[in-house]
Amino acid sequence: MKVVLIGGSSPSTPALIEYLAAHHNLPDIEIVLLGRSKIRLELVSNAARILAGNAPITITTATTTDPRWRDTFLGADVIVLQARVGGYEARLRDETFPLRYGVCGDQDLGPGGLSNAWRSWPELRQFFIEAALKSPHARFFVLSSPVSILVRLGLLAAPQLRVMGICELPRTTLHEICCGLKIPDSEVVSFGYIGLHHMGWFYRLNSATRDLIHEYETIRKDSNSFPSAHLIREYSAIPTRYVRLHFHSSDVIAEQKQAPGARSLYLAHYREKAFATFANGCGDAIKAVLRERPAPWYSEALGPLILAGAGCAIAQPVFLSGPAGSAVSDFPESEILELAHSATDTHIDSLTVPRPIAEKVVNWIRPFLSAERIATEATWRLDRETLRLALATHPWTSSLDNSLRAALANDIMVTSAVQ
Repeated sequence: MKVVLIGGSSPSTPALIEYLAAHHNLPDIEIVLLGRSKIRLELVSNAARILAGNAPITITTATTTDPRWRDTFLGADVIVLQARVGGYEARLRDETFPLRYGVCGDQDLGPGGLSNAWRSWPELRQFFIEAALKSPHARFFVLSSPVSILVRLGLLAAPQLRVMGICELPRTTLHEICCGLKIPDSEVVSFGYIGLHHMGWFYRLNSATRDLIHEYETIRKDSNSFPSAHLIREYSAIPTRYVRLHFHSSDVIAEQKQAPGARSLYLAHYREKAFATFANGCGDAIKAVLRERPAPWYSEALGPLILAGAGCAIAQPVFLSGPAGSAVSDFPESEILELAHSATDTHIDSLTVPRPIAEKVVNWIRPFLSAERIATEATWRLDRETLRLALATHPWTSSLDNSLRAALANDIMVTSAVQ
């Protein structure tokens, strides 16, 4: 099996290798780390080889400055996009400039996500096109932000490619709910889940005859943290934690203003510490530095998908963003939704979406999807007026007056130019 990681020089990459190497009866896997910096690729590959140990994992590198980089896609079974255009410096801007307009700053959502897409797509587009040319049957997974918009753009650029966004958050949310209710891992829990990347809802959750949504609402009646019992009761569903940016935007903005770009600044510092650790070649030190920044998107999402593609049986569902198809009658088949899937070496299929879906959840999701569709068109065409329309449609910015939205659109285009 061949896996290509675009953005393979990420300091979190060795955590994926460590996860795969721990799997028993692992088949032969070739992993190609593709990136811009030869020095960083060498450091990451050194750490990855140490963590691979005796596992049947072969690791090679390729730089995008080499004209032959496109050949790395030949024969690929899985291609993963985890590149970050502009680095943490650009992320810092994406997460701070929206605050001037009274809007939450985020690299994946809202104006920050639009800025990220506007900046990133001209550079990332080539990877979708080349993947479709060299390995049209490969599974192409998007980890880079903004996931939903990049999935939409990728399907426009390469409609024949199997493009899907990937996220660990629904699975970790489900785990947190079960832990809160003291449900053992051995107990079978059935669920219904629907959403957008990072902002989804468990609208059905049962164990035998137990209504776990009602039980979770009950245990949260005295909690001041998100989500509140009131919100769960109102929507008959449990949201993922990023939904807090919508319902408690004032609190989030106040927190972000107290420490502007704190996460980006921490990650930039961590990156340098990780690379220095990778250079010394000590396995225990490499494992220790990776624990400082957990990477659940590998252990709870991408890693199991790679194992499934390699023919290993995985019992857990994976949560992917892609065309809804016939799974959800409440939305058009072409709509990009985040749903639960099962995966094998031959198929990735959406799990049955239980009916009915809570009406308030469906109505909450619709305007975000509309904004994403328009934002995708704006980014595809790099069109200022369509960008303004996307902002006028998005629930976080629709209430701004026209002059503020025009200024915000200009900020998105200016901020996006920084690489």
